[in-house]
Order: sequence, then structure tokens, then C-alpha cells
Amino acid sequence: QVLFWISQVSRASESEWPSLSHHMPQMRTPAEIGELRMILAPELKDAFDSCTLSTDPNRVLEARRAVKVIVNNQVTYWQVEKSTGVPWLVIAGIHYRESNQNFTRHLHNGDPLDARTVHVPAGRPVNGTPPFTWVDSAIDALSDRSKPFSFDVGEALEFCERYNGLGYRNKGVCSPYVWSGTDKYVSGLFVADGTIDMTRKDPRPGVAALYKTLGSLGIDLDFTVKTIQPDIVIH
Repeated sequence: QVLFWISQVSRASESEWPSLSHHMPQMRTPAEIGELRMILAPELKDAFDSCTLSTDPNRVLEARRAVKVIVNNQVTYWQVEKSTGVPWLVIAGIHYRESNQNFTRHLHNGDPLDARTVHVPAGRPVNGTPPFTWVDSAIDALSDRSKPFSFDVGEALEFCERYNGLGYRNKGVCSPYVWSGTDKYVSGLFVADGTIDMTRKDPRPGVAALYKTLGSLGIDLDFTVKTIQPDIVIH
């Protein structure tokens, strides 16, 4: 029932963005986004608490590789958090999904930093002259995003899912952007604008899988405080 209600209220906004061109500017009012967040965040928190990681060796290795990069770049992500209010762990998850943690690419959509973005959202950052620094571009990508007053893991996952777009949710599929690499995601991948192939499976970990892996390695997932932990070493 919740999934159906969300599908209905989302028709004219980011939930209808095609997967291959998702990062459209937010089209809802802050109040409407807040109402949707109040529904989605608790649902996502419960799902995170109950989900389990894939035991596929390739997925395990990729998740560990990704979280090592995340931990090693905490300070860079924290620079963006200070300017946007978006927790560094959220930024790190989006960075992995958008560009496979490439610091020469825009956080908006993975386009190269030596020019403004070409894919949706095109023409970003509006201000400044290329080439852009990764931090400046990431601040631009996140500054106009609606966010809660404080984050827990549910609100972090809601932010990430909405960043990508709610198209998967409208198809009745758990978003691989969030859930790939956990038991919540089975299959389903957008292969063209508006076209989902239920026989395809996202091979990369989603943000929830990254957070579960970080938690298993001793990283504090408290999104409400400065959580840079430079003493953590992942081998």
C-alpha cells in the first residue's frame, strides 16, 4: 500500500525520470519532499536493519575495495559536508554509484570535470570556469537538494534513492542504487529511457551494501555527528 501511494504521488516528478537520465532538478516543493521523506525513510531504515549482504565472492571483494576508498577519502568528503550539510557517508555512497569513486568526474552524473556537465543535469556547475575541482562540483551538485534537518540511515538511503530517482520504486523494484549486493535486490535494471529489463542485474554494490560493509568493519554509521575516523585501516 505504501509503495502504491508513493507511485501515485510521484507521477509528475523525479520518480518518472528515466534511469539513464535521472538527475533532474527537484520539481516538488520542500513540503512535498518532506512528506514523502517521512514515509520513505522509516521504511528504508527497517529494510536496512533486516537486510543481509550477498556472499558472492566478487561482490564481497568489490564492496571491500569501495569502502577502503571511502575511508581513505573521508577528509575530502568532509569538505563537501561542511558546505552542504549532507553527511560525508552519504556523499561517499553517491560518489561510488555515480562515477565509481573517480575524483576527475562530476558528482552530478559522472561527466568529466574538464567541462560543464553534458548529461542530465546539463550545464553544471553554472558558476565558475572549467576545469572544476571535485569538491566545488560536488558542492554544486548537493547544494540545491532538499535534505532533512538531521540524518539517520533511513534518511541517508532516502536521500540517495531520491538523488538517483524513484523510477525503480514505481516499477515495484528495489532500487539497485541502494540495495544491489543485499538480499533486498534480486534483479531489474534500466537499459534505456523508461525501459527496465527484469533479467538484468546490477553488478555493483548499492549504497546500503556499502554501509553494511562499513559497519561490519567498525565504521560508526552515526550520521548526526562528525564521524571521520582516521584511525580505521582496511586491508
